[in-house]
Amino acid sequence: MLTNQKIDIFVLLKHYKKILPVIIAVALLFAYIKMQEAGEKKIELLQKDIEKETAVNELIDEIKDKEKAFNQYRQKFSEKSSALIMQMISRFAAESQVKIASLSPSRSSSGEVFSRMPFNLKVEGTYHNLGYFISMIESSEDILKVTNFNLSHDIPGTKGKESGQENSLMAVIMLDAIYLMKD
Repeated sequence: MLTNQKIDIFVLLKHYKKILPVIIAVALLFAYIKMQEAGEKKIELLQKDIEKETAVNELIDEIKDKEKAFNQYRQKFSEKSSALIMQMISRFAAESQVKIASLSPSRSSSGEVFSRMPFNLKVEGTYHNLGYFISMIESSEDILKVTNFNLSHDIPGTKGKESGQENSLMAVIMLDAIYLMKD
């Protein structure tokens, strides 16, 4: 039972050698706990900062990858001479067994972002060979777009099967080579 006793300071001072280490140990324990809590909070903040920096670095890496890919596309779609485009079209014709009757570039035009170089083309071949030829043009690495396509059985200067191929057709094609404008 508790009684209303007064603590005599002199008695405490008399036993200070026993009490003082306990008081110091309790104070040090309290200080250690507070420092531990502060350290844990600091560690949490640092981990959050690391997560943010990691996310930022990942975004920067992603942007670098996108810039690299964009620059590769930019190089791929940079303007080429009409002679190079005509060589490519001639190669497509040879691979698809289509005969080129005429191939000529027209005047280029430019917009804000893209420029286009049109070509007029007359070719003859079978239906399937002409289809393969158009497919090669449309799926080339350069941006080549067929803008007009007329197909007929009439091949000028021939009568029927004299053109050298059975079921030969004449195609008049207009296509555009499209390029990114230079900065």
